[in-house]
Amino acid sequence: MRTCIRRLSYLSRQLSFSVAIVLALYAGSLYADPALSETSSSEVTFERFGDAMPTDINPVRLGDAIAAIDDNQWRGTVTGTVTKVCLKEGCWLALVEGGHYARVTFKDYAFFVPTDIATRAAVVHGELSLQKASGAHHGHGNHHGNDGGHMAKASSDKTQFQIVASAVEVATE
Repeated sequence: MRTCIRRLSYLSRQLSFSVAIVLALYAGSLYADPALSETSSSEVTFERFGDAMPTDINPVRLGDAIAAIDDNQWRGTVTGTVTKVCLKEGCWLALVEGGHYARVTFKDYAFFVPTDIATRAAVVHGELSLQKASGAHHGHGNHHGNDGGHMAKASSDKTQFQIVASAVEVATE
């Protein structure tokens, strides 16, 4: 199973190399150290949810984090784009980058995110792992079902990448 996932990851990286480069440059410019850049009216700002984002960890692309999973687990900070959010409570989101996706929930459900953040860039800090897919999460039932096809794909594969986040930053509009 792990070999199959690594092969799929490798093929996806090869097919989306140009897109990944552009996304990495974009995400890096979004998360640049404000002390090193001049303030401009077009500078992207982030809204924080949960704990403060660790400053001693450099964010990596979601695909790179997936490729680096060891013993079914990886801890760190990833970048990507929010493609779907729980519309009922904001208790989960789908994060996508370069053909890779992960379902993001929040540690101990101590915080939620706004329900209108789909299509925004995000930085997520937490534990990434490969989990068995489940139709109902924490008793919410079917309102979690529509995620642009990502969770349907994960359900058919019986596994999905999951991040339990302690900190999330989402680009403001």
